[in-house]
Amino acid sequence: MGKSGLLLVFLLLALAGSAQPFKKKEKWEDSELSPQAQSDRYLMRATTNKLAGWTMFGTGISLTLGGLAKMKAPAFENTPKSDLRLLWLPVAGLLTTAASIPIITSSKRLREKARLVLSDENVFIGDRRQPAFTYPSVGFRLQLK
Repeated sequence: MGKSGLLLVFLLLALAGSAQPFKKKEKWEDSELSPQAQSDRYLMRATTNKLAGWTMFGTGISLTLGGLAKMKAPAFENTPKSDLRLLWLPVAGLLTTAASIPIITSSKRLREKARLVLSDENVFIGDRRQPAFTYPSVGFRLQLK
């Protein structure tokens, strides 16, 4: 078994050890919950998003640094720096780091929603309660030829 096979076995064991048993979620509408229960739900989601975001951020930084170290390795001295064998790891790290930022910011938004629900600063739209705040967004367009 080579290094890649050993790494695959290690990753599978790590995933199997961290797996949680499936638990069926209760489907409740937010309007049916008390303000405290809504706040608790938002805080729980905020904590989960924060943990996932910082984990992705750390993984992305590690992948980027590992890729840069691989580029400087003596085994790849005569390889052009544009070779895909050298670029995939830092690119994956940068994409993972960039993808973590919206997750971390959504954690802050969920905490704000929890605060608004408890302080009863809500806008009533129909039968559902919606928190009264907005957030900026960014859009971009790709032109395919």
